[in-house]
Amino acid sequence: TTTTRKVQSSTKTAASQVTIAAAEPSCKSRSSLPQRKALGRMIVQRTGVPISHYEPLTALQLLCEELRFADLLNKACAKGTAEERMVYVAAFALSPYTNSTGRYRKFFNPLLGETFEYEQEDFRYHGEQVSHHPAVSAGHATGNGWTWYQTFSAEVTWNTWAQTCEFVPERPIRLQLTGEEYMWNKITTHIEGLLCIPEERKLYHEGTICVKCSNGVKATINVARNKEISGEVTSAEGKTFCKFSGKWDERLCRQRFDRNVAFREIDLWLFRELDGGEIEQLIMISEWPLFPEYFGFSDFTMRLNELHNEDRDFLPPTDSRFRPDVRCLEEGMLEEAVEYKRCLEQAQRERAINQETHKPLWFVQKEDSFTNKKIFVSTGKYWKAKEMKFEEQKKDNAFMPIFKVSII
Repeated sequence: TTTTRKVQSSTKTAASQVTIAAAEPSCKSRSSLPQRKALGRMIVQRTGVPISHYEPLTALQLLCEELRFADLLNKACAKGTAEERMVYVAAFALSPYTNSTGRYRKFFNPLLGETFEYEQEDFRYHGEQVSHHPAVSAGHATGNGWTWYQTFSAEVTWNTWAQTCEFVPERPIRLQLTGEEYMWNKITTHIEGLLCIPEERKLYHEGTICVKCSNGVKATINVARNKEISGEVTSAEGKTFCKFSGKWDERLCRQRFDRNVAFREIDLWLFRELDGGEIEQLIMISEWPLFPEYFGFSDFTMRLNELHNEDRDFLPPTDSRFRPDVRCLEEGMLEEAVEYKRCLEQAQRERAINQETHKPLWFVQKEDSFTNKKIFVSTGKYWKAKEMKFEEQKKDNAFMPIFKVSII
């Protein structure tokens, strides 16, 4: 038996470029999660899915995780030619798939009206769950010279006999960089062994990432089931500028024709010219995923659900870090996580039955002329509201009390 349902998420940004100032030094970020025992226990929900088959992150946080290697965009901004910029944008387009190494658990679906924000020295991100049926997650990020946004929709197909799941994204990711417009698609993700414990599942990505730019330069990256990568960057005139090779969980190399003499092979993942040339480091190897006892998270991912006491007053009450079921799972309180998850989802169903209307606070849907798709773009009001501790929104009761539930 095969069933298909729609899952959508959307992300957009304002067209203006924003310069991000260096953040003030804050509390030291953690390098581990509070409770490792959460992975070994099998507390089963009423739906029959063990809570230990989840990881303590929401889809809004996973969208932010795609910016883990945002430094590639900073490097792209510094390049002097359209073809060189495309090389780094294409590498960035592929980089989110490295996050799936050793990650076989399900994320939490955001509640309608749920939000998430994240700031670091070179970019800032905010997201919002703007629709429940279909599920739509909007996200927006700005860095020095670039703006990233994503309208994400996917078709999820479950095959109960084969115990497989196929996740097919349908909408493009958007980027504005140095006055140029970029777009690219996501590829299909397959999961096998759904009834197995997470560590025994098989996950692979397959398809072709096509990156297009308003200046006519294009890139293609073909990803095979065995993780092999091939592809190329072509100029606006259709000439091959460089070729790609490698594996998405190991390295991405490019071969570039230099001075009409020979190809130079450069490892964009391990950041060195393979013929002994000058080293160029794009992504820190130390940032690769850590240990199985921490859900396979990287250092960057560890920080996404971290909550410092001094940050509480500057976050909206709808931020994912206040979500009790995710917090309980992270801390190894599995029975409580199950009950909170059940209560939160029941409260959301009751709001839907009561026909409570919801209008996104921080995003608005618009037609994107570059992709001819409808996607959600940021209103540009979030960070100004944060400076005022969201006082106006709290005064107007603009935030739904989506996390206010109690368990016995």
